[in-house]
Amino acid sequence: MPNNNTFKELLSSGNLSLIKNDSIKNGLLELEKNYASIAGSEYHMRREYEEYLYDPHVKNISLIEFYDTTTPTDGLPIRLKAEDIPESKHNKLITDVKWQHNNQTFTNGLKLALMNNGGLSRKHKNQMEYINGLIHLIDTEIKK
Repeated sequence: MPNNNTFKELLSSGNLSLIKNDSIKNGLLELEKNYASIAGSEYHMRREYEEYLYDPHVKNISLIEFYDTTTPTDGLPIRLKAEDIPESKHNKLITDVKWQHNNQTFTNGLKLALMNNGGLSRKHKNQMEYINGLIHLIDTEIKK
């Protein structure tokens, strides 16, 4: 959520009435509503990501074995290249990939992530268009 302290202050103090153009006032209120909708979608997406993708992975596969944790970069382990994965780990890697491929929860999670990302991207694009229109409206009002 963007920083909207000034807008909240205008609302809570009753000073939104200082803006005489009703279209601008309504536009600011709509903008706030749009940001709340985006935040709700982000929360929903995060919850689904955790439940359908992250949590099942943590419980069922050994991804950390495919990282070099001895020399982290900025606190993050370095992912091993395919040729650097010890042969003794190949069967585990194959087992993990088969689990991912055959796990309906995980597969559905990927589909939901695709849909959620598309929907969220659309909301952000619409918000940018809305903001540009509101800026134009404000610029026009200032030039009067």
